[in-house]
Amino acid sequence: MKIGYENRTYTLKAESIDLISEQIADFIDGLKVERYNAIGIRLTLEEALLRWRDHFGSDAVISYSTGMSLGKPFIRFGLEGDQYDPLSDSDNDYGYWVDSLMKNMGMNPVYTYSGNENVVMIKLPRPEADPAKVLISSVIIGLAAGILTRLLIPDEALLSFAASYLDPVQEVFFRLLNVASIPLIFLSVLSVSCGAGNVAARGKDNRKMILHFILITVLFTVFAAGVSALAFGMDPGSVVSEGSRILTVFRDIISIVPTDIMTPFQAGNSPQLIFMALVLGNALLMAGHQAENLIKIVDEAYHVILMVADWVSMVTPFFVVLLLVLGVWSGTLLSIAGLWKPLACFAVTTQIMLMCAVVFVSRVKHVDLKKLYEKMKGPFITAFRHSSVNAAYGENYNCCVNQLGINKHFADNAIPLGLVLFQPAATMGMVLFSFYMATVYNVETSFIWMASTLALAVALQIASPPVSGVNLLAYAAIFSKMGIPDEALILAMVADIIFCFISSAADQAMLQYELIMEADRTGRLDIDKLRK
Repeated sequence: MKIGYENRTYTLKAESIDLISEQIADFIDGLKVERYNAIGIRLTLEEALLRWRDHFGSDAVISYSTGMSLGKPFIRFGLEGDQYDPLSDSDNDYGYWVDSLMKNMGMNPVYTYSGNENVVMIKLPRPEADPAKVLISSVIIGLAAGILTRLLIPDEALLSFAASYLDPVQEVFFRLLNVASIPLIFLSVLSVSCGAGNVAARGKDNRKMILHFILITVLFTVFAAGVSALAFGMDPGSVVSEGSRILTVFRDIISIVPTDIMTPFQAGNSPQLIFMALVLGNALLMAGHQAENLIKIVDEAYHVILMVADWVSMVTPFFVVLLLVLGVWSGTLLSIAGLWKPLACFAVTTQIMLMCAVVFVSRVKHVDLKKLYEKMKGPFITAFRHSSVNAAYGENYNCCVNQLGINKHFADNAIPLGLVLFQPAATMGMVLFSFYMATVYNVETSFIWMASTLALAVALQIASPPVSGVNLLAYAAIFSKMGIPDEALILAMVADIIFCFISSAADQAMLQYELIMEADRTGRLDIDKLRK
């Protein structure tokens, strides 16, 4: 679909709003947005127009424009007059942060007021092939190109060309990943600590839900770490038993506190960056209303770094081809054949996690297993097919409210919160693959190394929304800190493509299971609808 800039003006009369709604539906359909997501976006924009009509009158004139901005399609409304936000929701118990999460994921429009003009704008997914399919195609092209050129061209010529031209490009890419990962870590943790802290401050039930999200993620990640350590032959026991390690553990804990503000950024020290973000986040929360503007600046900065992550995802397919070609030429890519090991381990641990969750919910809530499966399979399949929980957001919301009996207002706020804070499968996959890479590249490990890797993965996954490009930056941060060489990022890109299909579907289902329990605990579950 070729998208050009278009701008039209309408009044806010009923027939005009109906016409705009039809045009929005046609525009979104051309982008191949999932049906439930498309319906939600159209209804949200239509509701904004209706609120403007109620406030400004049916004769008020608006501008309606569509086009491309920074590589993404957009829909924009403009209306001159006094300031009025048609997207405000006074009933939002979870505050500003949850709404900003949806905006960062491209699911909610953004309101601004400048130059006497009210503006409502939403940026939509790019009208291109599924990102997972693009990356898979890149892997196939990279392997095919590498093998074919190696068969047709002498090795000496290939290696000379690589050393002169391709290796420097590869080095630049790795540098960009490492540089981008530093602000991602700091701003992600800072934004989440401010946002989650604000949500927690709004009630005991909110604090319990956030705590449950984190505890379940940690519990299953520790389980996956134990399984993978055994499967890959890692032996931390002998290291733990050494008495000298007690002093080393103490020093490792003390080293989390930085000597100054700039060194953690310069050195890319992930634990110190996380520590600083947590301290600053809590300080901003304690400052209360006096820090509101600063918190919003943090959120905007976080939005910018997510745009950088999105740009990384845009160029990643090209670098996948380049890195795989270089790997084939140099013979360092033979380890790709061993990816079945972490994949099999991940599939098994994820299956165990899902079985534990579904059996627990079924027995505690007295719901037939087959009925529960039939109700939840739609969002699960959509998330698996697109390798994205965002793609299944609308279907997930519809399932939670209309099939699982979860209160609509609770779902409005808890689902986007869970999409960020609750990614147990993705966290398990990140730890498991990092452990595998350590064995492939003979990295010296210990119990402390394993615990540090686990803590970093949990912190980064909890702090990062499920958007394209974030996982690769998280891998770059973990590998840099844990002594895994940059070239392991080649395999990380390939593995992440496969892992995301499984983790997206599994996290989708785990969030629904957890929301059933949370809604019931707070009296916002229609148990009869769940069992029906």
